[in-house]
This record gives sequence, C-alpha cells and structure tokens, in this order.
Amino acid sequence: MGPTNVALVKLFEADRKLRDAQSRLDSAAHNVRIQERRVSDLTEKLRTTQHNLKENQAKHANLEMDLKSRDQHIEKLRTQQQGAKNNKEYQALLVEINTRKLDRGKVEEQVLVLIDLIEKQKTEVGNLSTHLDAEKTKLDSMRAEINDRLSQLQSEVNAIRPEREAAEILVPVKIRDLFNRLADRYDGEAMAGIDRPDRRKEEYLCTACNMDLVRDIYNKLNSRDDVVFCPNCQRMLFIPDHFTAEHAIGPASRAKPKTTVKRVKTTTEKAAKAEKAKKEKAATAGTEGVAEFVSETVVLIEARASGELGKALAKAQGESVSRAVKSDTTPVDCEIHVDGKLAGIYKGISVENLERAAKFFLGESKVTYSTIEVKPIAPDVAEPAEAPESASVPESSAAETPAEATASVEETAATAETSEAR
Repeated sequence: MGPTNVALVKLFEADRKLRDAQSRLDSAAHNVRIQERRVSDLTEKLRTTQHNLKENQAKHANLEMDLKSRDQHIEKLRTQQQGAKNNKEYQALLVEINTRKLDRGKVEEQVLVLIDLIEKQKTEVGNLSTHLDAEKTKLDSMRAEINDRLSQLQSEVNAIRPEREAAEILVPVKIRDLFNRLADRYDGEAMAGIDRPDRRKEEYLCTACNMDLVRDIYNKLNSRDDVVFCPNCQRMLFIPDHFTAEHAIGPASRAKPKTTVKRVKTTTEKAAKAEKAKKEKAATAGTEGVAEFVSETVVLIEARASGELGKALAKAQGESVSRAVKSDTTPVDCEIHVDGKLAGIYKGISVENLERAAKFFLGESKVTYSTIEVKPIAPDVAEPAEAPESASVPESSAAETPAEATASVEETAATAETSEAR
C-alpha cells in the first residue's frame, strides 16, 4: 500500500487503542457516574421543592395580610351601619358587608389550601434532604473504592493519546477529517480490511459489511495510494497484515489447473503405418507378403459415437472432466462399451464416475441399451502428445474396410512383379 494508506492504517490502530482504553475507563466509572447522576437529580429536585415552598409561603403571607385588610374594612362598614340615618342607607351597608364577607371566605379557602400544600412541601424537603445526604455518603464511598482503578485507567488513556496524535499528523488534512467523521459514525470502525472467502475463486469482500468488492480491489490497494471506500458501508478499505499476496492471488501452481493432454492414436493411423510397412515388405518379398498381410486382422475403432448416443456420452465426459478440474485432478482416458461394442474413448475423473455420468445422461436422453461398461484405456493406446489433436476419425479413413486394404496390397504386389519382369 502507498504511504497515505499506511498512515491511515496506523491512525486506525492508534484510534482503536485509544477508544478501547477510554471504553475501559468509562466502564469502570459507570457505577460512579450513575451515582453522581442520582445525586445531581436529587439535588435539583430538592432545590425546586425548596423554591416552590418559599413561593407558597410568600403567597400565604400575602393572603394573611389580605384577610386582615378585609376584616378591618368590614369592621369599618359595620361602624357606618350603626350610624345610618335611614333604612335605605342601612340596607346598602348591609349588602356591602355581606359581599365583603363572601370575598373574605374565598381568600380564607385559598389560605387553607396553601397551608396544606406548604406542610406537604416541608415534609418533602425534609425527606429529600435526608435521601440526598445518604446518596452523597454512598458516592463518596464509591469514589474512594474505585479511585485507584480510575487513576490507572486514566493514565493509560493519557499514555495512548500522544500516539494517536502522532499518527494523525501523517495523514492529509482532508482525509483525516473524513476519517474522524467515519470513526465517530461507526464508533471507531472507520476502516475495514478486505478478505477472500473462497481460495478457489477470485472474489473479495468487505469484512465489516460482507459486501462483494470488485475483482481488482487488491491490485488497487497494493499498487496505488488512493483511498478506496466500500460501496456499501463507505468505510475505508485496507489490506490486513495476514492477507499476503499468496492469499490474495493464490500460488502459481493453483492459478489454473492444467490437464495433461493425451493424443489417442486412432486405428486409421495404425492401419496407415502398417499398410506402408506391408507395401514395402510386399515390394521386396512378392506375393508372399500379401498373404502374410491379409492374414492379419485390422480392427477399426470409432473415436466418438454419433447421434443421441454420442451426445449423451459427450455430456457425461463434460460433467466428469469438470469435476476433475475442480478437484485439481488429471482426467483419465477410458473406453466406453455399449451393448458389448466400443462406443468411443472418453475422459473422466475416474472410471466409476464416468460410468455413473454415462448412465445418467443416457437415461436422460432416453437411449435404450442393455449393458454399458467403462474400462481404463491401455497405456500403449493413449500417450502424451506435444499438442492436443482431434480424436475424430476422418470419414475416408474410417470407411476403409479390410477387403479394400487387401486389394490395395495385391495391386502393389502386381506392380512389383511387373517391374521385376522388365
């Protein structure tokens, strides 16, 4: 990887160390923080209750003064009523006095409600004060017990912080800001390594979200200095230390299984060589060579069957050879005999597998047969060749019969006798 990616990986590792240490510190101080929050809540609740109590006491005092003022006014009206000069004036003062008494009764009811509320608030303030004192004592005890542990963890955090700051300086500013945003978003997991789950396939994935990546992701990260992001989770990708070139690309021997190509000698080639040898022998020895040649039987073998039988056997060969390639095994040449006759020479991972595949595809193609037998080919029939050749038999050669071969030799012998007579 390039210098920018290397610096990013160092920053990523330092950031994770710092976050882990901070997490341990936060976890150790978790109970203390809960107790601190409890004390803080009780303190706030006590302060609010005391404030409400003071307000209600002030209202009660104002209402008491209002009651006294109303009583004084009522007494004044009664005095005026006693000095009334006529009945009309007397009745007017009486109505006003009753009205004042009603208003005073309402105020008095408010005073009674406030008195009950003030008594409850005084009781609540007392309980809260007692509870708060107990919680403060508990907090002090917890702080004393965990103080050494918190000091140790805080020292660890302070020791790691300079390492992260030093790694952060080596990263360009824009990329650093982007890294910090991703780290805050994913709780420190701003980067993700790549992996190759199946060594037999050139496929890669993001270890954070398991999203498939492009096939040349390893080459991009290994040969360039660009920052590459996961298309799914947007994390920055990097090559882990354990992800070596052999793990990413695979050893050369397993890059592509090579199958040894064998050339099957057809009977036509053998017959041509034998015919040439016999012609030379007949030209030298006369008709005696003809009889010797005719006495030999030439067997013609079809390299591949035709029709539906040939198609089914070709499918069986393809299925069996594909299994050989997947298991990194060299296919073997086999003879397939159907109803006692040689149907051709085919390849497969093994004799048993090729026979099973042949039976399956023959049944699928609805080809009727009585018996099928698969035999491994003799060592002298199939031998390595420099380049693969087609195993199909030319029509002209495959059509030649033993009688035609004998006639050709007799003609050669007659020509030889004529030349001797001349």
